[in-house]
Amino acid sequence: MSNNNALKQFRIAAIAEGFSWLGLLVTMALKYGFDMPEPNKWVGYIHGFLFIIYCFYSKNLRKVGCVCDYYRGQNRFKKKFIIWYRSEANYR
Repeated sequence: MSNNNALKQFRIAAIAEGFSWLGLLVTMALKYGFDMPEPNKWVGYIHGFLFIIYCFYSKNLRKVGCVCDYYRGQNRFKKKFIIWYRSEANYR
């Protein structure tokens, strides 16, 4: 799969996931504000499915090599921070 194709698929999945999240916010208002839990159930299922698809495509981007060095550096920083935090947490 080419980088362009992978980015296009990820972009579509990200936009669909964003709209499903907005739909989930609307149905949460319906559920708690107007006591209508049914729409929230179905939109929640759709949102969960699209989130899994989004995670799959984000992992696919890494495999294809579309992630730039800036983000790879951020991951190294996060790993070092977690190691530092865990070592400091022993002394609290």
